[in-house]
Amino acid sequence: MQIRKVQLCNLQSAQNSDVQEFIASIKNHGFAILNTDGVEEQAAMLRTLHEAEQMRTFRFPSHSEEPHYTDDQRASFKGLFKWGQTCLRTLLNQLDPDGTQSAKLHRTLDGAKDMDILFPPHGQGHTPFPEGVDFSGSFFNIFNYDYGLLNHHKDRYLVTVVTVHQPSSVEGRTALWANSPTLGWVNIDAQMAPGDVAIFTGEDFEVLSESLGQRQDAVLHCTRVDPTGERLPKYEDKPDPSTPPSGNRISMAFVLSDAVNED
Repeated sequence: MQIRKVQLCNLQSAQNSDVQEFIASIKNHGFAILNTDGVEEQAAMLRTLHEAEQMRTFRFPSHSEEPHYTDDQRASFKGLFKWGQTCLRTLLNQLDPDGTQSAKLHRTLDGAKDMDILFPPHGQGHTPFPEGVDFSGSFFNIFNYDYGLLNHHKDRYLVTVVTVHQPSSVEGRTALWANSPTLGWVNIDAQMAPGDVAIFTGEDFEVLSESLGQRQDAVLHCTRVDPTGERLPKYEDKPDPSTPPSGNRISMAFVLSDAVNED
């Protein structure tokens, strides 16, 4: 089944038909796919994904080295952060139309519109968030799946935004799979064109949506060749053993959390 895509630019301007399509996809499938054509940050995002083919490790930033962000990576970070906020606000408006029960989170979203505070000093640094700002518990990764895999999991926080570059056909390769409550396991990568993004809600959103009277379960997903197989052992910088040794997916993910990082 082909998943109907929503235009991100229409979601940003709150066009009703796209808003309703987005809400229905999250509710029925556990995820939504957005087309980002015409959105400012798309070009930097695509360049960042292509450049990540040169990575020789599974993830950026790594757990062992201080990160060094390029201008395109900073722009991609800001874009995915902004798009995650758009999706969260859209979901909140549906669950709590007058905003009375989610006023605090709406204020947090309103206060996070200024992207100029990111990557201090002067937008050229290598630490995305200043200490103590809203959403600073969020995180961003670039992955090269020639060097890794992700077993079945649900995301922890509010909203996750994922985009992908597929150097080769997705057939028989590591792919992003989601266990839709209506469709079963869906190969998300096979649904996505260059510039598309997939949206998931996380476990924090489960709690939030239940408090607003309409629980939305976080969808189980994985990034491997076969989503139905046994849990695979994870070795440092080793891919799914069933995927070809090169030409596998490159992805970026931004996980939006309303937690404040004060470390």
